Amino acid sequence: MKRYSVLARLACLSLLLAGCGNLSNEDLLFLAAVPRPSDLELAVTPVDAAAPAATGDSASAALTLRQALVGQPAEFYLRADEVAQGINGTVAGVLGFIDRLGSGHPPTKRTANSRVWGPVHNFDGQQVSIRLEIDRTTRDDGGVRFVFCLHMTADAAARDAEPSCAEAGAWHAALFGFYDPDTEQTGARAASGTVTLDFEAKRLAGDERGTERGTVRVNYDFSAATATRQLHVESSVPSASGAGEPRTTTYDYSRAAERVDFYFAFQANLVGGGWGNLGSTALETATLDASWSEGGPGRADAVLVGGDIAAGESVTATECWGPLHRRAYYRLTVSAHPAWDELEGNVAACPP
Repeated sequence: MKRYSVLARLACLSLLLAGCGNLSNEDLLFLAAVPRPSDLELAVTPVDAAAPAATGDSASAALTLRQALVGQPAEFYLRADEVAQGINGTVAGVLGFIDRLGSGHPPTKRTANSRVWGPVHNFDGQQVSIRLEIDRTTRDDGGVRFVFCLHMTADAAARDAEPSCAEAGAWHAALFGFYDPDTEQTGARAASGTVTLDFEAKRLAGDERGTERGTVRVNYDFSAATATRQLHVESSVPSASGAGEPRTTTYDYSRAAERVDFYFAFQANLVGGGWGNLGSTALETATLDASWSEGGPGRADAVLVGGDIAAGESVTATECWGPLHRRAYYRLTVSAHPAWDELEGNVAACPP
């Protein structure tokens, strides 16, 4: 997932803001509630093995059905690791600049329940203005909620008419969301919330750099009530023609103690013309559902359906691994072509 290079430029915001100085305790309280990249990391223990990295706008390169050998690094675990690292990079790009923003740069506007940075004009050398706002509100249950929005505009007539998270006017919300800390002092380290990045809004605002499209939404829940780190990530990329359905990718990650559950689903042209429909561009839907104990046994089940795979047909694969993430069992089933099926190892090696 390398669609977020533009976010690195948002770090420039902290350098463009006027003035420096110490932040007040209240300023720090606002900033402490914003999740840092490390707060939202998908912790997956890397495997000491060479494997091609996932590339492109989806996870299509991160799911293969080729057969490794028993005793070698587990194929699907390697892919889960690659996807996790890609998501971590995405989250770091979204949130890293906010973390750096607090390093000695005070807000340009303070109220009892809000902080504003900017607007900064001609951002990143373009005719674009940018503004970040964080508001403190009250949830229905009486708890604290922080709402944030990052707006952009290329409208010179509107740039001095500052927007708000509620009223954007000619500004476009490129980054927005909320976070609900368990208590106002714990911040995102014990909180739930949502972060959304809208590349379409960025383009509408006049920032034409980069080829990124679509939206990315991250929901997280690290509240004490769940006792589990949970993240849900959705990305949606418009079709190349703009007329078809957008291409979506979904990820779910949860971790309790040393147990990890990881799921992702995406659409991609994985079969192509290999099923007799030469030149087909139909998209198949692929899923990978995995769980494991860190350093211990695990299992992953992959399913491929739709597109050039007829209704009622599928390609499925199961892989199990033991300590050190080494493959112990693998089975591939191609319902339309039984001769392509593969079996390796003993299913008894799979964890219950």
